[in-house]
Amino acid sequence: NKNFQKFLSVLVLIFCFISGFSAGTALFNFNEGKNLQFQEDWYGAIEYFTEATRLNPAYGEAYFKLAECFYAIDEYELALANLDFASKYIKNRSDVENLKGFCFIGLGDLTKAENTLLDIIDDLDKVMIQDFSNTFKIIRENFKITFKELFKGGSADLKLTDPDNILETGIEIKAVP
Repeated sequence: NKNFQKFLSVLVLIFCFISGFSAGTALFNFNEGKNLQFQEDWYGAIEYFTEATRLNPAYGEAYFKLAECFYAIDEYELALANLDFASKYIKNRSDVENLKGFCFIGLGDLTKAENTLLDIIDDLDKVMIQDFSNTFKIIRENFKITFKELFKGGSADLKLTDPDNILETGIEIKAVP
């Protein structure tokens, strides 16, 4: 019957569209690349990650995975080029900077490797200072409140022994019941 044939034709077209569509997406290619990368099929993974970046030029994670693959096959210049693209779309990720440092080591450029690693340390210090400062403020206020509740009065405070040097400071506890 003609209606059944039309129905089957439409169904086949939909199936072809869906299966072709999924094979043509950046995410599909990215996931296939990850599978091949896991199997250490670096060249196959490179093909899929490259296709993912062609389909989505802002796919930072795909550029990073490309860099990992190129690093694995000792193509440090290509790894660095992909890390530059990845850095545009992936912000504040130490693994991107770490891989840059290892690429510079692979190229024998120990000065750039050292500078990259020192930049990572500086960035981590800034994050630790900010996180510690914010957390200390919260703990300090809660300590004051909790002390008053526990001892039904009195006062307590926490002070940094060297507030200008957060990474090296100690904490002093003052309490008057």
